[in-house]
Amino acid sequence: MRKIVTALVIDDDPAALFVAKGVLNRVGAVKHIITARNGLEAIQVIQSATDEGLCPELVLIDINMPVMDGFGFVEAVRKLELPCTPILAMLTSSENPTDLEKAHSLHLDGYLPKPLKKKQLQEFLEGTLREE
Repeated sequence: MRKIVTALVIDDDPAALFVAKGVLNRVGAVKHIITARNGLEAIQVIQSATDEGLCPELVLIDINMPVMDGFGFVEAVRKLELPCTPILAMLTSSENPTDLEKAHSLHLDGYLPKPLKKKQLQEFLEGTLREE
């Protein structure tokens, strides 16, 4: 499995960010991890990171956040002209079937349950990065 240079984790819960960063570090597939607390902040973070040559290749997105939720973020980021095409995965505790349907309708690369677990992330990355 190739190593991802930059990953972005978007979540308004500091504990969820901490857990996700820890799991990403334990998997060892990511060199840089950046974070944002909502979709709007994430758009700004992506633009800054891209300006520094660190376009996120993997983005883990919470659904329910203030300012801009995960679905709004996905729609907004797809309108940006980025030098990379990020792997987009919802990272959520939502078990709402409507959320799952909407995630599938947006053609996301994955839908990972919280709390993120090492084995789930490894399997997701191995399957996703193998397809490239």
